[in-house]
Amino acid sequence: MKNLLGSTALAFSLVAGAALAVSPTGSDFNDTGDILARSAQHTDIDYDIMVQRATQAAIYYMPAVAQVDFIKATKRVGGDYDTVNFVTKPFGSEKGFLTANDTTAYAWGSISTKNGPMVVQVPPMSDKVDYFGSFISAWHVPMVDVGSKGADQGKGGKYLFLPPGYDNAFGTAADLEAQGYIIVPGLDTHDVSYSFRPTLLNGATHVEAG
Repeated sequence: MKNLLGSTALAFSLVAGAALAVSPTGSDFNDTGDILARSAQHTDIDYDIMVQRATQAAIYYMPAVAQVDFIKATKRVGGDYDTVNFVTKPFGSEKGFLTANDTTAYAWGSISTKNGPMVVQVPPMSDKVDYFGSFISAWHVPMVDVGSKGADQGKGGKYLFLPPGYDNAFGTAADLEAQGYIIVPGLDTHDVSYSFRPTLLNGATHVEAG
C-alpha cells in the first residue's frame, strides 16, 4: 500500500508540474494578436449572437440541403425520384458531388415513401464487381450498408423502406422479412438517398461494372 500511495503521489507531482509548465502568464501570453484585449473591447453582443445563430443554422441544415441537391441534379438530366443515375467513368469536382472521389464511378439516386413503402433491389456480387455503399436519410444519416460488407453480404437483396407511421398494410415487419425483404430501420423521414460505388474485380473496367 505504501508503494502504491508513493507512486500515486509521484504521478500527481509530475502532472501538476507539467500543468504549471504550460500555464500561460500575463507576461508571455501575447502571441495571439492581442485577442484578449480586442475581445474585451467588443461590446456588440447582439451582432455576436446573430452570427452564432446563422452559423449554427448553416451547419445544422447542410446535410438536408445536400440531399435536396441530389434530387435537383437528377431532375436536371431528366430524371426524378426512383431514377437510378450511373456513370461509366469517374468524374471531377465540377459535378458538385460533396464527397465523391475522382477514381471511382458511382451509381446513385433517391426515393420517397410519401406514397407508401419502397423497395430497392441491389444486385449480387459478381466476378467483375462488388458494389459498396449506403442508404442515407434526408438528414444524411447512414441507415444501412449494401454489398459484401453490408446487410446482403454480397448476395444482393431487396431493401424495403417503410414510411414513418407504417400501419402494417402490407404485413408486419416479421411477415415482410419472412418474404425475403431486408427492412431498413430508423426511417424517420420520407426521403432516402443512396450512393454506391463499384469495387472492381479480376481486372474489370468501370464500363463493365456499369
